[in-house]
Amino acid sequence: QWVVAIVIVGLVAVGLAHAGWRGTVACIARETVRRMVDVFGCRPADLWAGIGASIGPCCYRVGRDCAEAVVAASSPGPDPAGILVEAADGPHLDLRAAVRAQLVAAGLRPDAVALAPWCTGCSTRRAPRKAATGCAPGATAA
Repeated sequence: QWVVAIVIVGLVAVGLAHAGWRGTVACIARETVRRMVDVFGCRPADLWAGIGASIGPCCYRVGRDCAEAVVAASSPGPDPAGILVEAADGPHLDLRAAVRAQLVAAGLRPDAVALAPWCTGCSTRRAPRKAATGCAPGATAA
């Protein structure tokens, strides 16, 4: 579970959204952009987004239904963003790629979306998990 932070260039405003697989299927990042545009009168091209550390495709094995729902919510056609990774043990998801695709589809420039590269499943030294640290969920947003 991880956080997407969206900021407006030239205005003191920040939008935060939790985007696990359910939030990704619900297009929460895209909805956050829409809401910021409505409330602050900005353009999507004025926004910058940072996608926090999350479980990566190396560790995030999911069921076929979940994988297909995330891909469908994030990609208008085939999966050009590499959201679904087929592995020997079944489908794996790259949620960072899915949310990035949604943000770009919402109008953010591709170079305005930064990704934390660490997997919270196997890179616990750089991206500690709650189980390993006792940190409350969402602590990485701070």
